[in-house]
Amino acid sequence: MTTRIGDLSHQTRLADVMGSTRSRVRDLETDVATGKQVRRYAEIPQETALLLRTRDQIATNGNFLAQNERLNDELQAMDGALGSIVSVAERLRTLLVQRLNDPSGDDMPLGIESATLTEEVAAQLNATSHDRYLFSGTSTDTKPVILPAGPITTADPGLYYQGDDLNRSGWLERDVKVDVLVRADDPAFADLFAALGMTLTGHQANSRPMLENALAKADQALAGVIELRSTVGATAARVQDVAEVQRSAALYLDETRGRIEDTDTSAAMTRMAQDKVAIEASYLIVSQISNLSLADYLR
Repeated sequence: MTTRIGDLSHQTRLADVMGSTRSRVRDLETDVATGKQVRRYAEIPQETALLLRTRDQIATNGNFLAQNERLNDELQAMDGALGSIVSVAERLRTLLVQRLNDPSGDDMPLGIESATLTEEVAAQLNATSHDRYLFSGTSTDTKPVILPAGPITTADPGLYYQGDDLNRSGWLERDVKVDVLVRADDPAFADLFAALGMTLTGHQANSRPMLENALAKADQALAGVIELRSTVGATAARVQDVAEVQRSAALYLDETRGRIEDTDTSAAMTRMAQDKVAIEASYLIVSQISNLSLADYLR
C-alpha cells in the first residue's frame, strides 16, 4: 500500500490529538470518581499556598467550633439546672411565708418538703454534660455536692462541696478567653442549703426566729441564684455569637477550598461527553482514511 507523506503527517497529528483527548477523558473520569480535580500541588502552583493556608484555617476553625458547641451545651445545661434551683428557692420562700403567717402552719409537712427540696438542689448541682460535672470547678470528674447526714444550718460550702476552687475557662478563639464563674460552693447555694436546713430545724422546733432567719436566707439565696443564672446566660450568648461567626467562616473556607480542589461534576461530565464524541469522530475518520485505495488518491 502506498502512503503519501502528507497523509502520514496528518495521521500522526491526528493520533497525537486522539491520545491527548483519551488522556483528558481518563483524568476527567478520575476527577468525577474521586470528587477532586487536583491530585498534585504541581498542578496548581499559583494557588498551592492559598489551599494549604485554607486547609489549616479549616482545621483550626473546626476545632474551636466543636469546643464552643460543647461549651454551649454545658452552659445550656447549667442554665436549666439554675432555673430549677430558682424554682426551689421560690417554693421555699412561699412555704416559709405560709408557715409564718398561717395559724395552722405548724401542721404543714414542712420538714418533708424541705428535705425533698434539699435533695433537689443537690441533684441539680450534680448535673453533668458530656460526662463532666458542671458545678465542681476544674474537677469535672468529681461530684461537687455530697450532703452530710444532718441538716445544714450554716452557709458553709465546706459542709457539702467536693470540687476545687478554680473556675473553668475556655478559649473561644486564639485570643478570646471566657471563664465559667459558677461553682457549687458559691455563697448563693450555701445560703440556700442553710435556709433549707434552718427551715427543717425551725419547723421541728417550732422556732419562729429560726424560720424568719430561714426566710431571710431564702430571699438572699434567690437573689444570688438569679444573678448567677444571668451570668451564665450572658456567657452563653457570647459563646453562641462567636460560634455563629465560626460557622459562617467554615462555609466560606470550605467554598474557597472546594473552588480550588473539588470537581465541578456537571462541567466535568459535559467536557467528558464532548471529548468522547471527538474520539469517536476521530476513529471514524481514521477508519475512512485507512480504507482509501491508490485509485481514490488519484481521482
